[in-house]
Amino acid sequence: MPDPKITKKKFPIILQHAGFDWDRKQQADDAASGARGFIPPAYEHWTLDGGAVALFFLEQRKAGQTVKVAGAAATRLGRGMLDHPTADQLTALTLENGSTSIHPTASLALASGYVGGGYVATATMIDVRNLRARIQRAIDADAAIIGDDDAE
Repeated sequence: MPDPKITKKKFPIILQHAGFDWDRKQQADDAASGARGFIPPAYEHWTLDGGAVALFFLEQRKAGQTVKVAGAAATRLGRGMLDHPTADQLTALTLENGSTSIHPTASLALASGYVGGGYVATATMIDVRNLRARIQRAIDADAAIIGDDDAE
């Protein structure tokens, strides 16, 4: 199945099927507050992966993270999904020196606590496969809102 292209106008409706209200005004406010790195430009549609990253952002906000912290984590996740498109799970690492990176969980060895030239301060595993599945279920819940004839 090809990656759906979801109009910006329809994306908030899809998110409602996933249990979130994130209208276009709130998206714009969040972007203005620092959550820009994962929100597509005005001329682009949302994709399945973009929707998964947005869902991750909203989950982080629901858990109490600030817009900037959740936005930075979502941006890192989005870049990780681009760099590792077949990974089912990604792990975001922060080293003691403050550097951050994201890696496929399956190929990451954390037992020693030393990765890529530094000691691990935190490691957060994100199940990308389930984020994608949740967005796909939301799309399927109201498939009529996705289509070539959608007007922006």
